[in-house]
Amino acid sequence: MYHIRKDKRSMESSGYLYDALASWMGEKQFEAITVTEVVTRAKLGRATFYRNFSSLDDILRWQCDEAFRGLYVYLLEYYRLNNSVADTFRVPFLKPFLRYWYIHSRIMELLIQANRLDIAHDSFMKMFELITQHVDRSHELIWAHLDYFAAVRAGTAINILIQWIKNDKNIPPDELADLIVNQMIESLHLNLLL
Repeated sequence: MYHIRKDKRSMESSGYLYDALASWMGEKQFEAITVTEVVTRAKLGRATFYRNFSSLDDILRWQCDEAFRGLYVYLLEYYRLNNSVADTFRVPFLKPFLRYWYIHSRIMELLIQANRLDIAHDSFMKMFELITQHVDRSHELIWAHLDYFAAVRAGTAINILIQWIKNDKNIPPDELADLIVNQMIESLHLNLLL
């Protein structure tokens, strides 16, 4: 687990460690990277590393949590501008989600490379919990089984994001969101016909 204090020095050191780890991941497999290599490249001591992190995984977890906190802020602003913060479950999610990750995808690329997509899922669920604090609770079908709603949202969104990144984000965010929604509608329509 990471345990970074919110002071400027700790945040800077953590950023240097993340940059060093990302740099090493451009050269070798994540599993082969050592703490010594990361702190040496970051020009920091091992004590600084262990003051902030317990393992190299924690660097990825911290950065992913930070990215999803940024997404949370971005989504709240998006919904505020569209007068829909309280009705979050009824407004488009995929467009702002993909717009955000179009710019902030580096951590997801590293998680894909490290085969640690469980970290992305965990960060998504933390963000989802924050979002539900702003949502109108009158949607009985959703609130009665929120765990399933969250699982579907997380699985769908993360897997779309992974595939899009693997395809070098070859489709613009809004176009991809429309494509996915149309595919889902078509799939539902086909299922109704069968």
